Amino acid sequence: MHLVRGKVSPAITLGLLLLGSLWSLQLPAQTNCQQSTRNIIFLGTSVIEVCLPDFNSIGYDPATAPKNINFFIRSHSPQDGNHELPYRVTISSIDDLNYTLDSASGVDSADFSLSFSDGVKTESLTPGHQSGDFSERRQLHPVSLPISLINPESLSGNSYSGTFRLRIEQQNCNYIFWNLCTAPLEVEFTISLAVPTRAVVENLNDMDLTSTGVSPGQPIQGFEDICVGGIGFANYNVRLESQNGSTSSGAGIYPYQLNGLSESLPYDVEFIDNTSSTSGIAPTPLGNIDQSFPRNGTESCIVDNARVIVAVSDWDSANESTYTDTLTVTVTPQ
Repeated sequence: MHLVRGKVSPAITLGLLLLGSLWSLQLPAQTNCQQSTRNIIFLGTSVIEVCLPDFNSIGYDPATAPKNINFFIRSHSPQDGNHELPYRVTISSIDDLNYTLDSASGVDSADFSLSFSDGVKTESLTPGHQSGDFSERRQLHPVSLPISLINPESLSGNSYSGTFRLRIEQQNCNYIFWNLCTAPLEVEFTISLAVPTRAVVENLNDMDLTSTGVSPGQPIQGFEDICVGGIGFANYNVRLESQNGSTSSGAGIYPYQLNGLSESLPYDVEFIDNTSSTSGIAPTPLGNIDQSFPRNGTESCIVDNARVIVAVSDWDSANESTYTDTLTVTVTPQ
């Protein structure tokens, strides 16, 4: 007698699904442009100006290439072309030594790398350290901060933010008798990141159960190793539903039920968040497991990290050779 194809279907129910994550740049002040100027007698005025416009939300997928935060800079000497003042950029974290965004929940943080680009030259930045020279601009010129998350798939929170200080300082200041440079300009800004909640379940295949080699009175047991992963959540809940049984919309008399042509058999199912255990946690009669599990997998879900365990104890009372059911595994991020 064989119990054939006790199926496990890779159905996933997400408690929250956002289509993308967002980078945004926010200024605490009402004014979009800030200046540092110095009037030099007989020569004119040296200027540093930074304009950070009102940003709409910028769509950003943590798995893709860097996203630019765009703004404008003007920096020049009073000498129109006679004595240029290149400028250097420093971006420091207010609360941290690194470029890090802290999660609102305090669960983790998001480290990122940061560069500065004036459209001609791009340079990687180190927190608190000056960049090399960028050419002076007599008109507001578009610049950008390319941002790239260092390990995006590890993020367990949904909302991250950090406050940073942008400092622009003119160079090559001395000209004959004059110091042409204006005072360095500093602007504080906040980088905010919203991470989508996405869950994946991979490697969930059909499970074939057979009584071959099983002694009467001993259960037929089967294991299916799967990968549960995702991004934007730290823990998840699991629900197990039997299509034939009472845990689903079936009219079964057992919570988990294998059906033959004219009779049925009950079976037990458990779930555990590792692939070495031979026993797990059983669901309630309604199919819910009253315990959450930590997310150990990423969206790529390369390595199995969880196990579904099925056991049929009453197989030796069966009068038919084939029984089937579809077991649905639903993962809900917390």
